[in-house]
This record gives sequence, C-alpha cells and structure tokens, in this order.
Amino acid sequence: MKRFVLFLLALTLMLCAFQPAFAYSYSGDTWLPEYRVVNATTDNRVYMYSKPSSSGNPISSYTNGSVLRVIDWNLSQSATYCYVIGPDGREGYVGKTRLLRTYPYDYFDDVFPYYEVNSSFYESGDYRLYMYAEPSSNGQPVGVAGYVNGTRLKVIDMHCDEKYCFCVGPDGNTGFVPKGWLTYVSGPELHRSWSMPASYYTGAIH
Repeated sequence: MKRFVLFLLALTLMLCAFQPAFAYSYSGDTWLPEYRVVNATTDNRVYMYSKPSSSGNPISSYTNGSVLRVIDWNLSQSATYCYVIGPDGREGYVGKTRLLRTYPYDYFDDVFPYYEVNSSFYESGDYRLYMYAEPSSNGQPVGVAGYVNGTRLKVIDMHCDEKYCFCVGPDGNTGFVPKGWLTYVSGPELHRSWSMPASYYTGAIH
C-alpha cells in the first residue's frame, strides 16, 4: 500500500512537471491587462505567431476592436512583440504596435505622450480644464476640481473626435478634454491609424 501511494505521488509530480510554461485562461485570468486591436493590417486583421516574429504561418488572427489579454509585454528577446492570449484561448506573439491598452489606462505608460493643460477658462482662482465622459462639455465633469494649468495629461487618442481627445489624468480618471487647451510636452507621436471612434471610449469610462 505504501509503495502504491508513493507511486501515485511520483506520477502526480511527473505530470505537473509536464504542464506548459504558459497556461492561462482568457475568461478566468481577468487580472491580465487588456489590450484592444486598433492598428490591424490592410486585411483588417492582426496575426498571432508561435514565435516573436512574423515569419511562418500565423496560429490565429483578430480583427480591429478585438480584446487580447497580455501575459508578457516586455519580452527579453523582443522589443516589438508581446505574449498574449486571445478570446479564442490561443496563446502567442503579437506586435505591440497593433495594440492599445484598455481600461485601466496607465498614466505612466510610455506609449502615450504627455500634454500640458493650457486653459483660458478661469474659475475658483485658477485656469482650469475639465474632463467629460463624452466628447462634449455638457453634463457633469469627470473629477470635480478639473485640472489647473500646467497639469500634464497622457493623451490616449488625439483623433477620436474633431474637437476632443481622450486622456488619462494623473489622478487615474479617463475622459474627453478639448484639444485646443492642450500643449504637447513629450512622448511618442500618436499616429492617426491608432485612433478609434469616440463611441468606443464612451463605453469604456470607469
């Protein structure tokens, strides 16, 4: 009996040793950050590969708007690819430039540029810029106090609306602010191909 128990224990340990290095669940591991496909190729799809390279046959593909969960963004062997799991349960490598972080947006994410508040609206002893849940100044602002001149916001999408851009503030709030009251400070240029319709962001306000 003792030998049988030891045999079962050894078998269990052996099976555990052969578990894959990555074994994640798209629906179960909700702690993994979400990234949305926003910059797909000309056929409106982004491709997943078994290696951090576009050589070889893709193992899956996703259309613009699809949400992937990122397992490893900073791969040691590649500065341009990250390791993800898709809604179909497939795991593999996707180009970073094809993805945009969804909520919660990280104010310190270097993929977004800094813009400084330069408002001409004077209220309560200072010039302020208010953030809204829609690309409009109607309704209650997001965050009661607004942002005083000199505050730096991270712009997530500059081209989602004609007059408003979508930002994240240093307080973690996300929403729309008028483009005309922001001055570029530093960070990567936001390409128009990254932009999504404003209607996408209005459904993502938290």
